[in-house]
Amino acid sequence: LELYAVRAAMRADPDRTLAAIRAIGYTDVELLWAFKNFGQSTAQVKAALAREGLRAPSAHIAPELLVGADDWKRSVDTAKTIGHEYLIVPSLPAETNTSLEAWKKWADRFNEAGRAARAGGIWLGFHNEPDHMKPIEGEVPYDVFVNRLEPAVVRLQLDVGNMLVGGGDPMEYLARYRDRYWS
Repeated sequence: LELYAVRAAMRADPDRTLAAIRAIGYTDVELLWAFKNFGQSTAQVKAALAREGLRAPSAHIAPELLVGADDWKRSVDTAKTIGHEYLIVPSLPAETNTSLEAWKKWADRFNEAGRAARAGGIWLGFHNEPDHMKPIEGEVPYDVFVNRLEPAVVRLQLDVGNMLVGGGDPMEYLARYRDRYWS
């Protein structure tokens, strides 16, 4: 369960919300580092997950974390501490709204950060949003981005709803990039 889906409840009472998530049968949650894990420290998050018998194999993170080598190393170390397998970026800065070159620049950053993440035992991933399907200069930026990524160091998370809202066909993307989607 992406904690984004229950973000209001998490803001109000993270411990109670995690307990309710486990009580209804979920075993895995995806954290939201971009929401600063709802004001909880790494130690608090790890303890809350353990208390409820939950795993957090992934977290959504801000793309800016990929830019600074020290920030990225710290992020990979934190991910390992919590037990993540994936750190997933769900969106890119506004510069990508109108520029394919910006998408290419970010793909190169992902490749570099992905290599460092793999060295640390973590996967870097990318999550699609509806606007990623909107053509720029006659090309779908998501396609430009994915085709520039190195599959050995960056994986993809498919949000089927976002793909449909954006005008893409998730089944066609699954067929095209079958070995690239891991979540």
